[in-house]
Amino acid sequence: MPMPLAIVEWAVWANLREIKDVELLIVKGHLALDSVLSEVTKQNLSFFGKARTLEDQEGFQDVGYLLLEINKIRNKLAHEIDFYSAEGDAENWAKEVLSKVDYTKFCRLTRRTTLIHAFSAMAAAVFRKNG
Repeated sequence: MPMPLAIVEWAVWANLREIKDVELLIVKGHLALDSVLSEVTKQNLSFFGKARTLEDQEGFQDVGYLLLEINKIRNKLAHEIDFYSAEGDAENWAKEVLSKVDYTKFCRLTRRTTLIHAFSAMAAAVFRKNG
């Protein structure tokens, strides 16, 4: 029996909701999405490889594209010592996600909770497309 999407969405949201630091939120949210991608794709690929697999499938382009975008932000944060615009980039990504993906609003949207909602919405979208 497939996992109800609301449980997937809530699980990601609940695991991220106490994180206050945006950079840590990006890293932990990326890890949560990677776990969901691994579960859905059943492939031992990098985050990039799993996201590309989805992006190449008919009807999955938006989800794949948004996954690749957060991967770029996470990679800059992890590998470029002088990358300081993670918060603005992540905020723009989150707003784009919430404009394109259905989601459950668990709390008032602030800059931080918008990002949390975006990660939880993306997790549910990956399951929605592939579950």
